Amino acid sequence: MESRVAVIGGGNMGYALGCSLVHKVLNKPEDLLIVERKGNRAEYILNALKCNVEQKINSRVREFGIIVVAVKPQEAEEALHELKEYIFERHIVISIMAGVPISFISDKLGGHERIVRCMPNLPGQIGVGITVYFGRYGFSAEDYVAVERVLSSMGAVLRVAEEDLIDGATAISGTGPGYMFYIIDSMVSAAVDLGFSYREAESMIAEFIKGSVELWLQSDLKPDTLLKMVASEGGTTEAALVVFNKHHLDEIIRDGIKAAYERAKKLIG
Repeated sequence: MESRVAVIGGGNMGYALGCSLVHKVLNKPEDLLIVERKGNRAEYILNALKCNVEQKINSRVREFGIIVVAVKPQEAEEALHELKEYIFERHIVISIMAGVPISFISDKLGGHERIVRCMPNLPGQIGVGITVYFGRYGFSAEDYVAVERVLSSMGAVLRVAEEDLIDGATAISGTGPGYMFYIIDSMVSAAVDLGFSYREAESMIAEFIKGSVELWLQSDLKPDTLLKMVASEGGTTEAALVVFNKHHLDEIIRDGIKAAYERAKKLIG
C-alpha cells in the first residue's frame, strides 16, 4: 500500500509532486490519486498524468498507503474533516501545509498519529528543491524509507529532530527562493541601468550565481571566507560592501527571515 500515493490538492505543489512521483517513483500512473476540486484543473491533471483523479475526497483514498495533504493552510480544517472518515491507522499522512502543526492535523483526523510534517520549496517542481521534514512518532525505519521515497522525488531531503524547525525551514528554504528572485530581479535591473540588454543581464547573473554556489559546495570553505577572497582592499567588491553595510543589509535579511518565521507560526490562526 505504501507504494501508492494519494495527493489531496492539485495546486502548484500538489501537481508538481504528482508529476515527480509519476516520472521518478511510482511503477505506473494508476498508483497515484490526486483530489482536485476544480473541474477544469482536475481534467488538466487527468490528461497530463493519466493518473486517478477525483474532485472530492472519498473512499478511494483508502486504497493508497501514503496520503499527502497539499491544500492551502486556510483550507486545512475543511480538508482534514473530510479526510477523517477515510483514514486508517496504517495510513502515513504527509502534510506540506505551511504553518499547520502536527497536533492540529492529528486532532482533526481523530487522533491519527502517523503524521509527517514537511516544507518543500519551489525548485522541487523541477526536482532540484529541498524538503525538510519531521515525523512525530509511530514510524519504523521502513516507514521513513517510504516517506523519503516520496519526498526525494522533488530533490534533496532533510529530516529534523524538532517540529519547530519546520517553521524555521519555511522561513529559510521554503521562502528562500523568493528572496533569491527578489535579489536577482534587483541585479537584473541594475545591469540594465548599466547598459546591458535584459537577456544579457539574465544570462550573466544566472551564470555567476550557479558558479558561486558550485564553488562554495566544492571548496568546503565558509561563505565569509569566500567573500574575503573576492573583496580585495580598495576594490569594486569592497565598494559595494561599504554601501551594503551602511544600510545594514545583513540585519535587514535577518529581520525579513524572522518575519517569515513568525508568519509561518500564525498561518493556521
